[in-house]
Amino acid sequence: MRFITVVLALAAGSAAASNRPVIHTETDLPQTRLEFRRPPSETMMHDELVAMLPSLRAEGERLLRDYQIDDNTVTQQLRLGLANIAILQGRKADALQLIAAYRIGETKPQTKLLGAIWTDVAAVMLDTTADRRCAAGAAHVTDLVSGADPAVIRDQFIGSYSGIQTVSTSFLAATAVGMLDPVAKERGSLNVLQAMNLVRWRVNATFLPPCRELLSAAARRWIDAPANQPVDIWPARQPTASAFAGAKPVVVAVWDRGYDATLFPGQLARDPAEPLDGRDNDGNGVADDWNGPTYEVDLRPTAASMQLPTKFLQRRLAIQMALDKGELDLRFGLDTPEAAMFAEFARTAPTDEQADEYLAQMENSSRSHGTACASEIADGAPYVRLYNVAALPWGRGEDKRDIPYEEATIARWASAIDRIGSRMRGAGVRVVSMSWGLTADEITQQLLDHGLERDAARAKARGLAMRQTIADALRRLMTSSPNILFVVAAGNSDQADDVQGDAVKGFTLPNLMIVGATGTNGRPTAFTVFGKSVAIYSQGEAVPLRWPGNIPVRESGTSMAAPLVARAAAQMLAVRPTLTAAAVRDGLLASATLADGGLKLVHPAAAVSWARRHH
Repeated sequence: MRFITVVLALAAGSAAASNRPVIHTETDLPQTRLEFRRPPSETMMHDELVAMLPSLRAEGERLLRDYQIDDNTVTQQLRLGLANIAILQGRKADALQLIAAYRIGETKPQTKLLGAIWTDVAAVMLDTTADRRCAAGAAHVTDLVSGADPAVIRDQFIGSYSGIQTVSTSFLAATAVGMLDPVAKERGSLNVLQAMNLVRWRVNATFLPPCRELLSAAARRWIDAPANQPVDIWPARQPTASAFAGAKPVVVAVWDRGYDATLFPGQLARDPAEPLDGRDNDGNGVADDWNGPTYEVDLRPTAASMQLPTKFLQRRLAIQMALDKGELDLRFGLDTPEAAMFAEFARTAPTDEQADEYLAQMENSSRSHGTACASEIADGAPYVRLYNVAALPWGRGEDKRDIPYEEATIARWASAIDRIGSRMRGAGVRVVSMSWGLTADEITQQLLDHGLERDAARAKARGLAMRQTIADALRRLMTSSPNILFVVAAGNSDQADDVQGDAVKGFTLPNLMIVGATGTNGRPTAFTVFGKSVAIYSQGEAVPLRWPGNIPVRESGTSMAAPLVARAAAQMLAVRPTLTAAAVRDGLLASATLADGGLKLVHPAAAVSWARRHH
């Protein structure tokens, strides 16, 4: 095992605090990499990982000491990784100190209290005898939540509880198969943060499964206590059915990977550019894409309403849907047969079966995403007419791997965006829901991990250029469509918006609204991106919706928050069709309520009342 260090423009070595080299985002990290003789999934529990720890520790400490890291998520990943290294090395005091620094560095109140909870529990177990270890860990769980405001920590804690139900060596090794093995196979190495993930998984696999019963019981006592039950502010904010007497149809585009059109009878918009007549009227090479422009993952036009499963997913689709629902049910504390099935699978299935489940889950989640968003907008809203814009150039190939970004794909996507704008305007679209984003870091990391670029600086330059190509196309689309309100998810990376650098975050347009996520309690979630560009917040935790095949589930993410704001915009236009896109945005903000920190929470009922009062 040895390090491979590539020298970049960022100088290594100590420097005075005033002139330390700057790491703005993760892809600016020095490209120090770790070679692997065997796949990371096999290395996780092997002595080879232990031998790596001193060098990995030294590199993590050097990065925190010698660099100015602007992206707090990178700083936090380094602290957490170093804490887990300390645990494996038996350095309890160092681990607890790093966990304390991690919590101080968190931006959200729930993660300040409970961030890194299982790393914390593992550290507490270090100096206890084997017969007392589990009891000490369970007592620490009780101490952590004792006296905490359930409105602040409940969502975070239930997610942690679900983690203890599923953790096992095979479950975590399967995660490594999906996330890290392909990178190591392509490049023969991992970067520092990827290697630290492997260390964290080893700590979890070592300390948590033997104590599952006592840790679960301690968590469950708090979760089930009457004083700690959830608060849900959102139902009372919904308009009543009577508010829509005489409502007019509103065309809402769902820009995603497509949706299961069979779930929305009578609610599908018809595109006049492509009537259902067996002909290719708009000249895109496809006949009868009458509900909107839809594309395969390689951006070839298609008449299919949603992304078709690969042969790999198709063979196991039914069981995969049940497992995926079970994982989500477990995440939200729901006692369902699917939740029990997933927990049992995660604990007992061998690594190869769990690796296939992990890869299939990634594809199935991508494939179901558009249907989930469409159902939030259209269910129970007969005035909504859904318009399908299935135009996102990523997915999974038959080799189960992500299809990466390249310049030719980005150019095709930009060209498609220009064509999409014309069709949306012609179809009378008034609202577009966009639960996706694109960052330069995302492209850069894919280029490196897929072996499409070896030089990190060149990969970063290519990533920035590709992100800018799409940003320019989106700006052209939005500025040329002033009567359409574009509602965009903020993202789930728990970063400040100026660090994340998404393609649309820098836009200041009257017909653009970026949406953050809250829990049922109206407080920002632990994952939501935040900052000045995030104009409004909506529920993004445990949102009820439907998947393909009419499967009811709950999901979390800003992907789930944005469609609820798009729905509120459609509700306003249903009662006042003459409102401009800018007026709808103004009305959503004017009718929103203020939460802690001055954040604005969408209030659909108040927004509809606002719309009725304005022309």
